Amino acid sequence: MATTQSSELLEKIRKQVEYYFSDSNLPRDFYLKKLIDANSTGYVNISDLLRFKRLQQLTTSAEMVALALQGSELLELDAETSTKVKRKTELPAVSLWAKRTMYVEGFNKVKNLEKDGEPT
Repeated sequence: MATTQSSELLEKIRKQVEYYFSDSNLPRDFYLKKLIDANSTGYVNISDLLRFKRLQQLTTSAEMVALALQGSELLELDAETSTKVKRKTELPAVSLWAKRTMYVEGFNKVKNLEKDGEPT
């Protein structure tokens, strides 16, 4: 059971860090882009990523993040120390996030089913 929980946690960590570097998030994440640009090789210290609140909710261990990223198809760890991470591929020149974003409004409000019972 502990192994399953550990595997699930590692997967959540990997998915969260992959999201940070994803085509949909990175073009809008000016802070992370600044960290990437600060290093000529494009690596970001895992310790810097551990300042991100959602990742902090999962772990505060750089070693655990490195372990979680070992199987990533999107990201690679630096070969020497495994304390830095970068994308395996360049960010597309043309951002597609605007084309992949949808804004929807006009839905009727629904009561909280747990609190209020049946929706209106």
